[in-house]
Parts: sequence; C-alpha cells; structure tokens
Amino acid sequence: MRDSLAALFPADRPELADSVLHAHLAWSRYISPELNSKLTSQFARAVSTLPAEVQDKPPAYSRNLAHRLVTMYCHGEIDLAAGSLLTEFFARADEKTRAYAISLVPTAFRAIEDREEVAICDRCVMFWEWRLATSTDTDLRGFGRWMEVEQFDAAWRLAQLAVVLQRVGVIDMDYQIVEILGGFAAEHPAETMRCVRLLVGTRMDGMRLHALVHRGDLRKILCAALKAPSDSVRKEAMAFTNELLARGFTQFRDLLDPTSNETKIRE
Repeated sequence: MRDSLAALFPADRPELADSVLHAHLAWSRYISPELNSKLTSQFARAVSTLPAEVQDKPPAYSRNLAHRLVTMYCHGEIDLAAGSLLTEFFARADEKTRAYAISLVPTAFRAIEDREEVAICDRCVMFWEWRLATSTDTDLRGFGRWMEVEQFDAAWRLAQLAVVLQRVGVIDMDYQIVEILGGFAAEHPAETMRCVRLLVGTRMDGMRLHALVHRGDLRKILCAALKAPSDSVRKEAMAFTNELLARGFTQFRDLLDPTSNETKIRE
C-alpha cells in the first residue's frame, strides 16, 4: 500500500499528486478510517494550499475536502484539538468555504446505525459550540441546514438559530427555515416569533419577503404568537404585524382585529 500511495502521490510532482487527490475526493465515497489515515499527509497538504479567498463559491476540490474532513470528524477519526486537520482547515479556508463546511455537518446522519446516532449528535454539538466560540461570525450562516435535522432537539435548534441571526443577521436556506419555523410555531410560539423577526428584520428584500408571505408560514407564526399565553409574546407579534403592514403587506391587517376569527391559523 505504501508503494502504491507513493506512486499515486509523487513527492516530486505536486501537481500530479493534487490531481489524483482531487479526483479521489470528487468520485469516491467515504471509504474507511484505514484509508483516510493513510491519506492524512495528502489531506494536510490540500489544507495548506486552500485559496485564501474565492469570488463566487468555493471550488469543487475545496468543497470535496470539506466534506471528507467533516465526515471524518463526525465519525470520530479526527478531533478539534489545535493543529488537527479540521481546525487547520477552518484556520485556512475562506469565509464561504467555512460556511459550506458548517452546512455539511448534518450529512453525517445519512445511512448511520442507531447505535451511532447519539455519539454523532454529541460530536456535532461539540463542533457547533467550537464554531460559536471561534468563528468570525459570517460563516455561521451555514447553520441553516442544521434546522432540518430531527435528531437535534427543536428547542436547541431554535436557540442556535436565534444566536446566529443576532450575530450575523442572515442565514443560508432562509426560505426553508421559515417553513420549519411554521411547523414549530404551535409548540414554540415565543421562539419562532423571535427567530422570524430577526430573520426578516428591516433588511430582507421585499420580493424575498413576498415569497415567504405567499406560502403562509409567516401567517402561522404570527397567529401562534398572537394566541400565546405570554403577554410579551403577543405584544411582539402585534409589533411585528404592524411592521409588515407598514411595508405594504396588508393581508395581515385582520390579525389585529379583535372581533375577527382570523387570528386562528388557517389550515
């Protein structure tokens, strides 16, 4: 195996070694901890040559490298110690690549055995706490895909989403996230109200907001908050409804009419 690897990744031909590694990362699936261990030096070299900045989206080889390292971490092959492959990756990668890598963590839950679920979930939470503590903020928007993962407690997901929106103001997959918030609204009216208000704010593009309004999830969230037992939650929902009316979304006017039955969620 050692001789084969030396032939595939010649030390005196780094451009050839890079091509082989990029092809391997692009076309092979998660192989085995043993193979990953043998390729550690190649992964380290790939990390050391990551571009400092990308203009549009991360190049394919950066995305593929991120996927392999995140998968290795979630399966316990590498850790978050200083100097590890993953910490070096985040230290060197540009902001867009870091956000992409964060969004990949939920893929660890694909095709796993039940006995692995708790361990992977714990490692994912550790990873997220590490990113919250060390991130430069903008890459945290990659948390969006985590909202889809049912293995994470709903209250935990909502709390983390609120933290991201407070720190960054935007998040990837905002359209899908509002749908998820609509599904959480009945049981978590205060938390969903807080998150959607942070998400929409005063900066969301009008056309983007119109798409959210048209689908009906925003109405579900407002209705649940307006019926919440907490006076402060109801007041926040009324204030947010008035903000939407001021922006021209008059279809929410009936929610503020105390004589109307339209404060009930429309099925």
